[in-house]
Amino acid sequence: MDGSVSRSGIGVAAAPHRSGARARRQRGAAIAATALVLAAAAAAPAQETPASPTAGEILARAIAAQGLPPGRDPAADLPLALRAKVNLQYTSEQGDVISVDAERRFLGGSGGPDRIWTRAVPTADRESETIVAFDGETPWLWSRKAGLRRLDQPGGENDRRQLQHDLETTALLTRAFLLRNLPAQLEDLRRLEDVSAWGHTAWVIEGSARIDRGGEPRRVALRLYVDQANGWLLGARVSVEREEPLQICLTKHERVDGVVVPGRIELYWNDEPEPRQTLYVSKLELAPKLRPEEFAPPGR
Repeated sequence: MDGSVSRSGIGVAAAPHRSGARARRQRGAAIAATALVLAAAAAAPAQETPASPTAGEILARAIAAQGLPPGRDPAADLPLALRAKVNLQYTSEQGDVISVDAERRFLGGSGGPDRIWTRAVPTADRESETIVAFDGETPWLWSRKAGLRRLDQPGGENDRRQLQHDLETTALLTRAFLLRNLPAQLEDLRRLEDVSAWGHTAWVIEGSARIDRGGEPRRVALRLYVDQANGWLLGARVSVEREEPLQICLTKHERVDGVVVPGRIELYWNDEPEPRQTLYVSKLELAPKLRPEEFAPPGR
């Protein structure tokens, strides 16, 4: 990365929901099982179907069902921005289950670099709090134990590589979440074969676009799974040219401030049967009003 973080996007998640009504938990369990089927179906070859509604009509239903973030103009594109508080769970290479309380901000650059800021606090050692970020110019890391250091200097290669991965994954997640922006971005939008499991049936639509990878344009295919019962987004498959495909499964939906957001996010790479990361969302804001200074290191 030559001492800098290039333009791209990230992934987010959060802690268990504030209000976990029994009916929602039961529905979430059923949808969770459906999500696993959707992830498996994502790896299958695409089969186009001519049935009504059209792909454009399905996307329009999903946009209407998702809702509009507070204070945003329904006639304008949403800013590529996201803010989340989550509990992240994953399995280490040694087989240990790791639990981290995390907070993330992401702001896509309009003709400039993307920015990301992540605070992580391991639940087993809260004194090991860290903040890692890219402010548009400098990648940096702050820890409660060691203070602040730049990552564009010798010794920061591994942290910088992870920061780049988080930035790119979060950008993909944010683009998939902001349904209202997709009609102007996706080309060759088409409807594929429906997917059904455990009492849920999803429309499947797919389109393509181009994204920037370190100054290099790459083709990306975005496949969306939309619940036929309510229009909610159940999942997505994002395939970037020359990269592992990313599958996103969304469950435990809830309407917050007029916007339907998932309470649980599972991230799968390369069509693996088990998620690499599971995110329990306590707060997820789509297109929040973020300022560049919110990504600056302490003291600046």
